[in-house]
Amino acid sequence: FKLDTTGMDGGVVQGTTITLTGNNLSKVTNVYIDTNNNSTLDEGTDIAVSNLKITSDTQLTFTAPSMSPGTYNLIITNPGNVVVEGTLTYR
Repeated sequence: FKLDTTGMDGGVVQGTTITLTGNNLSKVTNVYIDTNNNSTLDEGTDIAVSNLKITSDTQLTFTAPSMSPGTYNLIITNPGNVVVEGTLTYR
């Protein structure tokens, strides 16, 4: 997976539209911000992104939720699988 953070120098803020590219993205069921940065999905504390749109098998977009400044892991889910891919830095 590859995050497109073009134009986001210094990090993202709530409401930023993020583009993710890769393979087999049409099977993605959700994307979460790993609030504990423990690389495991905890639906009680990890925050699901909003406006998840799968535009093709190789691209999806989502809206960044509100987070405190810092760098967080992204957790991507698809049926039967949880993948930790990339980080997102908030300012």
